[in-house]
Amino acid sequence: MELSDQSKNNGYIHLTVNHSKHFKDPITCAHINTVEGMWADAKRTLIKGGTPRNHLFTCLALFMMKRMLSAQQDPDMFVAFMRMTNACVADGNDRVCKCV
Repeated sequence: MELSDQSKNNGYIHLTVNHSKHFKDPITCAHINTVEGMWADAKRTLIKGGTPRNHLFTCLALFMMKRMLSAQQDPDMFVAFMRMTNACVADGNDRVCKCV
């Protein structure tokens, strides 16, 4: 996730949608349905579990990890997790891992 004031693009292509005209841009096909759907799913998961505020970051990270694992082709989640872990590069700190 990236929070942005749109002052720089950080290598991303930023598309906009004028919702007063349409919900999906007819030229670029840009829309926000995927983001809204994922956020709604995350909120449902966090609320259903009664997540306390001090655990919000950890629970959101777990939600994102499960989402990424479910998208993997390998039906064995443990193997998929190990592959993702193996793709990480140590970041100078034994407890920090930056995925590439």
